[in-house]
Formats: sequence, structure tokens, C-alpha cells
Amino acid sequence: MSKITTKYNDIVCIGIEEKLLRSDVPTILYSYSFFKNDDTSHIFSPGSDIQTYLGQVIDKYNLHPYMSFSTEWISAKWDESRHLWVLELKNTKTGEKIIHECRVLYSAVGLLTYAKFPEISGLDTFKGRLIHTYEWPEDVDVADKDVVIIGNGCSATQVIPAILPETKSITQFFRSAQYFYPVRVEPYKGFIKWGLEHLPGFAFLIRLALFHILEAFWRGFIKDKKGDKIRETGTAVCMRFMKRTAPEKYHSILTPDYPLGCKANPITEVVPEGVKAGDKIYPADIIIAATGYDTKRACYTDYTVQGRGGLTLQDYWDKIGVPTAYNTTLVPGFPNFFILFGPSSVNGHTSAIIAIENTINYSMKLIQPVISGKSQEVDVKNEAAEAYYKELDKGNEKIVVGGCDSFYIVNGRNRGVYPWSQFHFWRRSAFPTWKDLSYTYSTQYLDKARMRRRVYVILVLVGIAGALTMRNGITFIDYDYIPDLSEYDRTVNEPTSFPRNLKSKDVSYS
Repeated sequence: MSKITTKYNDIVCIGIEEKLLRSDVPTILYSYSFFKNDDTSHIFSPGSDIQTYLGQVIDKYNLHPYMSFSTEWISAKWDESRHLWVLELKNTKTGEKIIHECRVLYSAVGLLTYAKFPEISGLDTFKGRLIHTYEWPEDVDVADKDVVIIGNGCSATQVIPAILPETKSITQFFRSAQYFYPVRVEPYKGFIKWGLEHLPGFAFLIRLALFHILEAFWRGFIKDKKGDKIRETGTAVCMRFMKRTAPEKYHSILTPDYPLGCKANPITEVVPEGVKAGDKIYPADIIIAATGYDTKRACYTDYTVQGRGGLTLQDYWDKIGVPTAYNTTLVPGFPNFFILFGPSSVNGHTSAIIAIENTINYSMKLIQPVISGKSQEVDVKNEAAEAYYKELDKGNEKIVVGGCDSFYIVNGRNRGVYPWSQFHFWRRSAFPTWKDLSYTYSTQYLDKARMRRRVYVILVLVGIAGALTMRNGITFIDYDYIPDLSEYDRTVNEPTSFPRNLKSKDVSYS
């Protein structure tokens, strides 16, 4: 039986996204292509609306019977003799250990899974409340509180205006400035709203148009003349927006000194009563860390994934030097194992849902022989994977992210951001390179294949024999045994025409 497990108590938009943040791409793209998001109230939906949409998907496809909540993944081991994955799970409420077996295993842990707190001296001495934007507690109350924000990325940018009206004060610390691009957070209006609600196919056209518009933005990540021009234009837009909206005294510290497209993590010093900067102490009741994710920990350091020959994912990645996967999905030596939103799958310009859906479509093509019983396992060839890793490194050299200080960088190499367009990933996923894959066919399928081959050979031989017989004339009838029909007073006349495939000389009459 198919099974979906999650350590959480329900399907949620984890962390602060559920409470305060919005999607950073248009809602119509932050949804599955096969199930339209009917919400037209916002161009950029808040997390609560996204959670509602996910609930609708679950109800539509009746997924609840297949889901196990409060279930933590401990380990997964490949049973080579039975061609199965054996999973050890734990109920987080009761502590009960659960063993589950499956033919195909998907890991939907993702890269943006574990909160990364800043490495700051004294952070553990803070007497107030320390929280991370990814793990936003339901009971947090910022009303009339002194709040310190560490960081200025996507989360911080949305947290500050959301909580500002309730707080006593907000002080933000960051190591480097950030680019802020102006967006219009408002509902759909006019003809667009009417068309989305009433015209069949209109949502698909809007989705397609937005996809291509955002794909054009990806070109700005490339380090060439055209990419430079796009980044220069984007930088000018961001700077004009910043100078128009921020007080002049902050312009210098709000001007980034790195290329548009990079990301950086902030750092400062913490004392029990707040945050210390220079000789000044900024009092804080709450410190909010908006400092991104621990992408290295997300790559299976908290549990074991053991493939063929006892090899673990950590062993394999330690050997390679960085977490990585063929087409962001497959790792050689781990049959029937697929990673969703894995290494080098994050995109900085379009919807993560599109990338995940492309991965699922790709994997479904690959496992069809396994599901149908033709094959016991599918794996990527080691030489194909190594060639792909080299291709990744070359791709990373051509984009600005590859040269940045970011939580996407592991051991000096980008293993977070996909270095090509999402259309490129769609093409690779829609048309797999089959020669890069290795299938182990089942005994039952091979026996059936051999039987079909034998039947085919026999039919071919019979057909050849029949063709030769027809070519040499009909000789199956012995006319010496044709009875005398004269008593029936009939006359047998020689026909004046013959079937196309017979000649008169091949037939005798009496």
C-alpha cells in the first residue's frame, strides 16, 4: 500500500509562512498544473491561503487514507535480495517504532527544511525568547515588545511590515545590504479577475504567460553581457525603489556591495539583555532569526539512507565532496530512490512547485517498468551521474550565485540553486536520457519475454511457410477425389476472372 509520512501533526505551511508570509511568486504559479488554484483574492497569496489550497488537493484526490502524521523517518535500508526499501519510522507522540516496506521510496524532505541560526557569540545567554522565522510558534506575542530581527532576506523583508504595528520597537541587524524589488501585493482586478473566474482555459494562458515572463528573469543570473545588462537594469530599479521609500540616512547601509542575485547571511553579538553592536546594547524581549536554512543538515545527516552494498548517502556525498544528485533526483547505488526538491533544485526566479512537479513527472516515467512488474529496480549509472556533476559545476561557473557567500554554498560549491532555467529542467524531465539509466528486470518478466519471443518466432516461420506455399501454387486439394456432380445436372464453367493473388495456371478444373 502507498504511504505518505510526515513528522508534523497535519499538512501545514511550516513556520511563519502560515502566519505572516506570502508566496514570493504569483499564486497562479504556486500551484499544480493539474489542479488550478481558484483563489483570485491575491496575486501573492499568504501562507494561510496556500495551506487551504493544499487541503483542497488532498481532498480532491482522497489522499488522507494514505497519510501518516506524527511519524518521523529514522532510517531507510535497501534490501538487495528482495529489491525493497525497509523503513524504520517512529511515532513522535507514542515513541512506537514502525517498520514499513516499499518498492519505491520518495524523499520529500527538501533542502529548506532545517532552520539555520546565526553563529553568534552569546546567543545561548539571551534571557528573552529566541525564535526562527521557519519555526514560528503559535503562541508568540510581539505586542508592545522590543524585537530584534537578525537578517534581511525574504523572510525578514516580510516579517517586519507584518509585525511592526504591534511591536514597541524593531531593530534590524544584518551583515550586508539587500536588494528590494518593488511588487504590488494586491488582489486581482478587472478583466484578469473576471477571466480567471469565468473563462475556461484563461488561467492556463495566464499561468503560461507568467512562466515565460519569470523565465526571462532567469537570464539575469548568467554572467555574460546580456546577463550583466539585465542585472544593471534590475539594480537600478531596486536602488530607485530603496531611495524612494527609505530615509536618506539609511541609503548608504541599504546599498549592496555584491551582484544582484547573490544572497548573504548576517551576524552580530548577543548579550543576555539584547544585542550588542559596538558599545551600544539594544534591549530585546524577542530575537527573531531570519537567517535561512541549514542545507547541509537537510541532506540526511539526522537519519540513515543505506543503499546497495551498505553504502550510505552521507558516505557517497562525503566522497563526492558535496551533496548532489543526477538531475537533482537520483543517486547511483540507491535503486528506486527519488529525491524531491533535492540538491541543486532550488530556483531563484520561479515557483518551487513547478520544479517539484517536474521531478515527480520525471520519476513516474522512470518507475513505470517497476510498477508494471517488468523491472525490479531502476538506478542511474555511475558514469552518467559523474558526467552530470561536471556539467553542474560548469553551469555554476556561469551564474552569479556560484560565486556568492550563501547558505546554498557547501564546501565552496553551489549545491542549492539549479544553474539553468526551469524550462531546461522541464525538458530534461519530460524526455529522460534512457541510456543513463540501468534497469534490473524481474525473472517473471524475462520468462514472459522469452515465451513471447518463442511465439513470435513460430508465427514468423508459419507466415514464411505460408507465403512460400502461396507463391508456388495451391497444392492442398487432390482433385482425383472430387465427386461426380453430373447427377445434379450442373455445368461447371471456367471462370473468366481470378482473385488478385491467384493465376489461372495455378488452378486446375474438371
